[in-house]
Amino acid sequence: MNPPCAPADAEIGAPVVLHGITWDHPRGYAPLEALGPALARRFGLRVDWTRRSLREFGDTSVTELAGRFDWLIIDHPHCGQAARDGVLLPLDTLMSPCEWADLCSDPVGPSLASYQLDGHLWALPIDAAMQSACLRTDLTDHFPDSWDELLASDLPFAVPLCPTDVFCTFLTLCAQNDIPPDGEGRFLQDPRLGKVLRLLRNLCERADPRSLDMNPIQLYEHMCVKDDIAYCPLAFCYIHYADRLRFGPIPGRRHALLGGAGLAISTRCAAPEAVVRAAAWLCGGACQSGPYLKHRGQPAHGRAWRSDIPFFRDLRETLAHAYLRPRIPGWNAFQEEAGLRLHRFLLEKGSVSDLQQELTTIS
Repeated sequence: MNPPCAPADAEIGAPVVLHGITWDHPRGYAPLEALGPALARRFGLRVDWTRRSLREFGDTSVTELAGRFDWLIIDHPHCGQAARDGVLLPLDTLMSPCEWADLCSDPVGPSLASYQLDGHLWALPIDAAMQSACLRTDLTDHFPDSWDELLASDLPFAVPLCPTDVFCTFLTLCAQNDIPPDGEGRFLQDPRLGKVLRLLRNLCERADPRSLDMNPIQLYEHMCVKDDIAYCPLAFCYIHYADRLRFGPIPGRRHALLGGAGLAISTRCAAPEAVVRAAAWLCGGACQSGPYLKHRGQPAHGRAWRSDIPFFRDLRETLAHAYLRPRIPGWNAFQEEAGLRLHRFLLEKGSVSDLQQELTTIS
């Protein structure tokens, strides 16, 4: 039988020390560190957090990290590798009925489903995001409905096209053109892929040339202080910039790539029952819509996303129709290499047919 939910502020002895890894942006570490005292008081846990870069968040093997850390903030495509290697706890088998009900009662988009694989839940959604558009309201008030509309306009825009983000944009364009990646490389042989690559090249040629060196954070930081970029059509959304930028739907409206993060627990973790109780509290509706949001988190629970906060209100529909990436062993290595080749293709103005052939060799 699953244990009952842990009571608040229970009498707890010496804390259990855990090692956690997250990503190096306030959205990734600020709420976790700020809620440390609450975890100690309620669950008897102390978590020492290590930070890694955004690129490492997407590319580093979870199997490798699970050998060194107890709590892991992970990207959902890594679930396949982790499930195959048996390095994460199947959380559905350890959660209480009330914890499970809270998690499932108000999901946002495919965030919860993204961590469910092979009949188990490998992480709890703690952060929800997807690619979105954004604009400076003092420079423009219109979100283009289509890529053709954007390319025909004189709107000054940029799109993050560093190797990691160009691959994400490529996947969104594939999904919008009815050739969603299948995880086994068959989509790379689709004759319609040439249309996607030509659109990607046209976007790069029309966008601010600094796009090739930018990730979303760098672009948002620039847009907040400079007036030469009015709009971004596609980049992972950040609530931290919502006081200066307005976020909204991407051209084409649907199939923006799902992002976000999950809280996973490695099989090396001591005191798994207490640790799961704590994780369920962090990802539950009360914490996510309260202290987690207050401490600069970007929640993954519907209680927060169904509020009247403009960032959530303007992006609910985009998140509801987000595209879920493949979750197969080896995907992280494929996306890293494919991103490098796509970036070189744009930088060197390479051949579409040559790139399509190149991509099939690494699938």
